[in-house]
Amino acid sequence: MTVLLMRRYSKFLLLAILAAFISFTAWSLLRGRENPQVSATPTLSMYADFNVTIPSKAMLKNYLTVSVEAAPGTNCTLTFIPASGETQIMETVANSEGECVWRWKLEESFGRGAARLIFTIDGLSDTHYIEILNSF
Repeated sequence: MTVLLMRRYSKFLLLAILAAFISFTAWSLLRGRENPQVSATPTLSMYADFNVTIPSKAMLKNYLTVSVEAAPGTNCTLTFIPASGETQIMETVANSEGECVWRWKLEESFGRGAARLIFTIDGLSDTHYIEILNSF
């Protein structure tokens, strides 16, 4: 009798998990069609897709230069979070060519690994990643 109940509960549990997965998948697809600008992960601001210039990798003890397109005179913020977790917030204003440019030295204390670059313009943010290496 107990084995029979276990089999029934197992089947019920499997069907419940399958139904939840199908419901979540359908909800995700429909939500994406209604509002494609909203990111699936919660962020402090809405998601944007900026035109950025970032090298594919960077090296410790060297300078890193990144840029983003913005209307001339626009305030731009870059939040740099290396593998060490230190956070640097850098602000600049878009030049007459419509670019916000940042250049800074990658200190050894940042550590090697993936670093996050969060560009913010007019309350919209766009996150990118760069690999920081000891050497190329």
